[in-house]
Amino acid sequence: MIFQELDIRSDFKDSSSVYEHVIFGTFRFDPIFFEEKILPIIKSKDARNVVVLIDRAEYQSSFENMTKAGQEYYVDYCYANKKFHPKFMLAIWDTGIKLVMGSSNLTKAGWFSNAELVVSIEYNTSRRDDETIQILSEFGKFLALILEKKYISSEKHRDKIQEMLKELTEKLPITNKNNKNSFLIHN
Repeated sequence: MIFQELDIRSDFKDSSSVYEHVIFGTFRFDPIFFEEKILPIIKSKDARNVVVLIDRAEYQSSFENMTKAGQEYYVDYCYANKKFHPKFMLAIWDTGIKLVMGSSNLTKAGWFSNAELVVSIEYNTSRRDDETIQILSEFGKFLALILEKKYISSEKHRDKIQEMLKELTEKLPITNKNNKNSFLIHN
């Protein structure tokens, strides 16, 4: 059996030299970890749009530790019927898209030491890959559904996510193939 140590930070860091947009979704959020270990990577890549979406209860309990929120990144809670529980990171740049999804919360333990399961999908606009296009398109529908259901209270944050969705859609070619081997399931 092959065991590969999980290193989401390196995967995120090595994808592109520049990010235009980055959005995270998480249940648990450690703002100290994010601001000290992840945000500097994003800042070094000149991202103009950085949004973190977290569960409402987690937002309330971690708000006092968010020292750079509203200045260097946007953070908002998602008010779903029960819990906002997806864990993801989407980065968009001029020639590509990276989507990381799995069980890892945006915490030091989630990114470095817990037993987690994560998939990292990268799309390069110069190489057509219908499976990846389909998964990224479905992820875009998931984000659109969050906006449609008004899970995010701030209009400014909704606008930032809408801007990301527009970029995502523009980078993905339309595919008529409905791949039955790879798809994204969400509610």
